[in-house]
Formats: sequence, C-alpha cells, structure tokens
Amino acid sequence: MIENYGGERVWMNSACDWGVTCRSLFLMLRFEMRKRGYVAEQIDKMIFQNPARFMSQSAKFKSPTS
Repeated sequence: MIENYGGERVWMNSACDWGVTCRSLFLMLRFEMRKRGYVAEQIDKMIFQNPARFMSQSAKFKSPTS
C-alpha cells in the first residue's frame, strides 16, 4: 500500500479490533521496510509521527515524548 500510495497519512497499528497488541509486529514491519529500502526517518514517520499527528487533534491526547 505505501509503495503505491505513499506513507503521508498511514498509521501502523497491530490491534485494530481492540484486542491484544502484538508488539513484535512492529519489529517485523520495521525489518521488512528496511529490506525494501525505506530509511529510518520514513519508518519512524509511519509508525510514530503520523499517529501522533493525528491523535494530537484531540485535546485529551498526551504524546509520550512530551
């Protein structure tokens, strides 16, 4: 999907059904993206920055980095 449409508005998530999150999926995703030639900044944007930007629209959201 990101290779066809880009990653500007992509949010990576592993528990869209409100179930238990499998944290190792993010490690596998990062590995696969690196294998496909994505650099660390692109990966960070899709895994952390994009979700943080979207969630920051809510006054109740507190970024883990703030």
